[in-house]
Amino acid sequence: ELNTCLGKRSPFNPAMVWIDAYGNVMICYGIIIGNLHANSLNEIIANYKPNNYPLLEGLAQLGPKYLYKKAKQLTVKLPPAFFDECDVCYQSRVVLRKKYPELFGPDECYPEGLIF
Repeated sequence: ELNTCLGKRSPFNPAMVWIDAYGNVMICYGIIIGNLHANSLNEIIANYKPNNYPLLEGLAQLGPKYLYKKAKQLTVKLPPAFFDECDVCYQSRVVLRKKYPELFGPDECYPEGLIF
């Protein structure tokens, strides 16, 4: 189960974490829950709860449509169609990361020009 994507689980029960070169600990590609330069991995994992992070509780409760609604409030520049639920989540995070860079990053996860 350690290779299970967050989309098949939920932010309440992630199966794995990613650690990037900057020390960001992510529960899904581009969703940061802590940084190893500030806290140990044990502390980050022990203190992780979706309701401790802006937007993650809504994502956990309502799925990617929650992030889509939040992104629509900030802009109308979203694709007219999506490939799947992960694409809805990702494309919504592309928009939301400008307001929540501490949660959605780093830049390498969100290259410019991916919104259609």
